[in-house]
Amino acid sequence: MSQSAAADDDFSPPPPPFGRALLFGGLAAFAGAAAWAALIHFAHLEHGLLAWGIGGLVGAAVLWAGGHGKPLAVCAGVLALLSIGTGKQLAFRHGLDTVVAETATDLTPEYHQNFAKAAADWVALGEAPTEEQVKKFLDELGGSDQTAAEFAAETGPKLRQFHSQQPTLEQWRQQLGDEIRAEASFVDYLREDFHVLDLLFVFLGLSTAYGMVAKATELRLAAARQAQAATAADPVDDASRPAN
Repeated sequence: MSQSAAADDDFSPPPPPFGRALLFGGLAAFAGAAAWAALIHFAHLEHGLLAWGIGGLVGAAVLWAGGHGKPLAVCAGVLALLSIGTGKQLAFRHGLDTVVAETATDLTPEYHQNFAKAAADWVALGEAPTEEQVKKFLDELGGSDQTAAEFAAETGPKLRQFHSQQPTLEQWRQQLGDEIRAEASFVDYLREDFHVLDLLFVFLGLSTAYGMVAKATELRLAAARQAQAATAADPVDDASRPAN
């Protein structure tokens, strides 16, 4: 083999184990999302620093598997972003489950009985109760934050539906839980929960995963260039060196 061919071999790093690097990066991303979920569930803790830590974890996993090169650096960034997004989705689901559970707890047998009576009384007013009838109905209930018109338009149909279906307490809890889940939006959750610092930490997580692999690739190439330069500076073949 000639000196130029050997130098080229030294200068070009071997192809990375793409599948192995993606596998380990994916496992790290899964572990990061699982850790996020565990902190939320057990410690009720969620902080943007988790996103940064996930980026470092994914980048380290790809490097540990021998990954290098720009394509794997991009993949590391994407895996980190997916892991962070999964963590936020798990936080959203946990919060939603908590609201549903608290709502079910508030629906006591006594509340169910009182609501059934209120539903029957509302239906007894007829299909189109007058404003005075609605006001009197609300006074008997103990008042409401809604006006008579708002109550008739928004709460009235729910009372009629309840009276028509006559759900048991467990069925009622299930129905309200399904309604809460149907009305909840992950996009709305992100709009309300995401702040500037959260965006900063997401960027740090993504850039850390990408940067670790990209930096390691640069170091490999720099080492290869040094080896090439050293070979070019010493053109004497090993075969022509005098034996000791």
